[in-house]
Amino acid sequence: MTRFGAWAALMLTGSCKGFQGSQGVPVTTHRNHIRPRSHLVKLSRQGAALSFEKSIEDANNQARKAALTLEKRIEDANVQAKKAALAAASTITQLKKKLRPRIYLASTIALVLLWEVGHRSIRIDAWNKFLGAWKMYLTIPLIAGIVNMITNKISVWMIFNPLEYAGKTWLPRPEGQPLGFLGWQGIVPAKARKMGRDITKTLLTLVDVKTVLARLDTKELAQSLVPGLEPVLDKWVRGRVQEQLGSPLMPLRPDSKLYSLNGLYESTLRTKLGECVARVVAQIQADPIRFLDLETSVGEEIYKDKASLVQLFQTCGRSELKFIVYAGLWGGFALGLLQMSFWLLYTPVWSLVLGGAAVGYLTDLIALKLMFEPVQPRPLPGFPKIRIQGLFLTRQYEVSAQFAEIACAKWLSAPKLWQYLASGPRCAALHEAVGRELQGELAWLLPRLDEAAWAELAGELCALLPSAAEPLTARMEEKMELRRDMTAAMREMSPSSFERVLHPIFEEDEATLIAVGTILGAAAGFVQAGFY
Repeated sequence: MTRFGAWAALMLTGSCKGFQGSQGVPVTTHRNHIRPRSHLVKLSRQGAALSFEKSIEDANNQARKAALTLEKRIEDANVQAKKAALAAASTITQLKKKLRPRIYLASTIALVLLWEVGHRSIRIDAWNKFLGAWKMYLTIPLIAGIVNMITNKISVWMIFNPLEYAGKTWLPRPEGQPLGFLGWQGIVPAKARKMGRDITKTLLTLVDVKTVLARLDTKELAQSLVPGLEPVLDKWVRGRVQEQLGSPLMPLRPDSKLYSLNGLYESTLRTKLGECVARVVAQIQADPIRFLDLETSVGEEIYKDKASLVQLFQTCGRSELKFIVYAGLWGGFALGLLQMSFWLLYTPVWSLVLGGAAVGYLTDLIALKLMFEPVQPRPLPGFPKIRIQGLFLTRQYEVSAQFAEIACAKWLSAPKLWQYLASGPRCAALHEAVGRELQGELAWLLPRLDEAAWAELAGELCALLPSAAEPLTARMEEKMELRRDMTAAMREMSPSSFERVLHPIFEEDEATLIAVGTILGAAAGFVQAGFY
């Protein structure tokens, strides 16, 4: 319909303003009944846009689904590839296990054939050379064994000797260092201070000093000490009494008739002294740490007595030290056979030098390893019923008794304990206890004496304790049973703890020992080369 036709239709329906319908009702014309074309176009465009957006969303969903499907397929492919790789690796491993013996056999056969074909003439020449001078060539392993035994003997000697540094002191030598600029001190004597501290710590973990001292009878010990201390106390009292002649108690002085009668003075003095000593001994037994610093005292004693330290290690390690020497002989002989074979094929001078150095190095290294490894018993590979352990560790039962015997005789004997009490780092506590007890018993006789005088008396008596105790040392050691306790404790030590008893003397300068063996072996090889 044209625009004119539409307008005419409106006019005919009576929609003009002022006209009435056939029933007399006014008719109102509504222009919005007919929508403009621009609005229709707008609606059409909105619909098209919504349709396009939905198409795009559908396309995105399809793309996401496709991407997820592709990702899953890739993941499945990776899993399959990993499984295939593992299967291939397993197959290769199985093939290696099956083919390894055959490969070794084929390689051996190939080497033998190569040797037979390519080096037959060299082998024949070497054999003819050996037959022509077999006595001379056999001296190579013999000399290697003997020389290596000698070098090991020297190395063992250098562990313990000399006790003091021997050589020039042009340059300062650090404490504990055995090697100087032009000189040497045994490894054990050079490191005596450090080893003394380590041994003391070991000893104190093996015994309980308080338990050991508690076994002594206090009264018996005090009565045994009195005869050695009484002369000094008597002399001191008589001298002090003469200085106090104006005292109202002077009628009771030692030379008075009252005290001279029936030996009353001597018996009184002996009784008072015995009571004082008994109370002091009881204090020592109750709190030995207050009076004894064994870690310091024993450590210093070991440092001063280097010969006893050397004796300890030589006694406990006698079998192992012999093993090192004889391992040099047999190990040197075995390696000397290889050295001889090489010398038949190739004869430069350096081969004997290098061979001698290798013999010295390997025999020392192997010997030291066999002494202390393995620490824990373990089955021999291929022979599960045979258990192996370091040679030193297999002698724990025997070495424990030897170690305890030397330690108790040299550093923890009864005379040494009295010495540590009288002049050790904590001797002031003993002087104080003795002075206080004497003053409490004798102050009534000498009221004018001051603290310094009593301290002087205590010092004199304490200095006499080691000599006064000499008659009862055997009895003390018998009752303390220190050696028995230490032996039992060492036998119950774990292998790893027991290994630390002897190993430190080699561990401190293991490299030095091996270097000495290597250098001496090389020197012997150089000398030996001159005879061939």
